[in-house]
This record gives sequence, structure tokens and C-alpha cells, in this order.
Amino acid sequence: MKNMLETLHYIEENLSNKITTESMATYANYSMYHYARLFKREMGMTLNEYVTQRRLTCAAKDILGGHKILDVALRYGYETHAGFVKAFKQRFGYPPSLLHALRLSQILFSHEGGLVMDVKRLLTELMTESQTRYTQDQVDLIRKAYEIAEKAHENQKRYS
Repeated sequence: MKNMLETLHYIEENLSNKITTESMATYANYSMYHYARLFKREMGMTLNEYVTQRRLTCAAKDILGGHKILDVALRYGYETHAGFVKAFKQRFGYPPSLLHALRLSQILFSHEGGLVMDVKRLLTELMTESQTRYTQDQVDLIRKAYEIAEKAHENQKRYS
């Protein structure tokens, strides 16, 4: 029989696979009923709640790491984008797209809060991020909006 730490390690290694109470009970050499009770007593939540929480936390890290939201959703067992967004919002209180925006702001701003790139590099970073997520028509609209904003603000001395 495996201890709880071993089963938690197994869960971490298999978050992108299907994990059920039955499969975990078999892995730990317990009856399904006994394993479910033991898990809830030790962890303070059901196995399904724990696995969902871990998947969403890892998904958030992946999104901050630059992975596409839909790819992350599929990796962690969500069949639809909408289902993933709903679960994510329920867990964290905000949509996963907010993490994408935070990632972009991390690229654009230093730890001290000052802009670390010039206007041309900003456009390059924005286009690189946009091309992985949007259609070419949408990317062209983003570029055009950026060029209009750049022209409107060309005489300003500060980025803020």
C-alpha cells in the first residue's frame, strides 16, 4: 500500500491524464471507498476537487509561460474553451485571458515599473504575441491601431 505522499506525487506527474478515484485507489492498493475517505480526511477535499485545483493552478502557470489558452485547456482535460474559462473563473475569480495580458505587461515593463523597450521593439513584441493568437486580418488591425496611436503620441516625451 502506498502512502498519501506517493499518491500526490503520482497525481502531479499525471495531471494531463485522466485521474479517477478508482484508478488512484488501484494505484494505492486500497478499495475505492477507503481511498476516497482517506484522501478527503488527509487533504480536506475530495480527489476530484484536488485534481481540478492542481490542474487549474498548473494551467495558470502555463498561460503565464506563454502557452495558448486553448492548448492549455486541452492539455489539462477540458474539452472546450468555454468549459475551461468557466472553471478558471470559478477557481480564480478572473478569466485566463487576464493572465495573457499580465504576461504581455511583464514583457513590456521592468520590475521597477519603467518601460524597458523603445517604441519599435514594443511593436515587434506586440506583433509576435498577436500572430500566435489571432488571424492575419486581426493582426493587421492591431498593427494599424498601433500605428495610429504612435502617430497621435509622437511628440510626447513620456510613455505613460
